[in-house]
Amino acid sequence: MEQKILTLDDSTIACVAKILQVAIISGTDIVDNLRQLQLYEDEDKLFVTDKYGGQFEQNVNRMIESVGRDGSS
Repeated sequence: MEQKILTLDDSTIACVAKILQVAIISGTDIVDNLRQLQLYEDEDKLFVTDKYGGQFEQNVNRMIESVGRDGSS
């Protein structure tokens, strides 16, 4: 059986980079963060789902806001 070859879209690679950065900054396990990643296939490329991408950006923004509030005290 021939394997189907898929590649990561550049936007997916950028998201994985952000996930790694968040894991480093927050001290969380990168594996746990990557397990939550949701992808879909389109023309032999893997993309981040809109739902996951939106939730991830909201979480990052909340984390940034929290750091801002903590730093201004």
